[in-house]
Amino acid sequence: MSPVEWTVMDEERRSRPCALVIEDDSIVRALVAEILRTAGYRVYEAEDGADGIVQARVLFPALVVTDIFMPVQDGIEVLRHLKREMPQTRVVAISGGSPRVPLLDMLAVATKLGADAIVAKPFTPVELLTAASADDRGLADNVVSLNAFRRKPSGRPAQLPSKV
Repeated sequence: MSPVEWTVMDEERRSRPCALVIEDDSIVRALVAEILRTAGYRVYEAEDGADGIVQARVLFPALVVTDIFMPVQDGIEVLRHLKREMPQTRVVAISGGSPRVPLLDMLAVATKLGADAIVAKPFTPVELLTAASADDRGLADNVVSLNAFRRKPSGRPAQLPSKV
């Protein structure tokens, strides 16, 4: 590769915003990464919060999408760290909930700790990209209405097509 080719490729990399996806589920992580790549982000991936924080210190990403429930270090700790050390980084917290902790409770905690947006799993690519680029902080009302929409009259979650 000639120096000119390298310079053009290097410049192209620098012109795209950097995103870091922190998610312990490899399938969800790959899907989120692909959605962001398609939207024009340079995407890096981490499988737990500890690795995500290490990568964030090196990358200084414009965007971090982090799961809440993960081994080693959870998304709440990642969020605290990022908001303390990299307040300019946009953080989107995602979660499908836990058997012990209701989904909306954890996403509400993430909002109070400074998450710029929250997204409940399952979600569509449009929902993720809206959260990644929204100008307003804390989309708790949107998550509440989204979850209400997803409920069938029986009280069980509805299955919506094209969800991650």
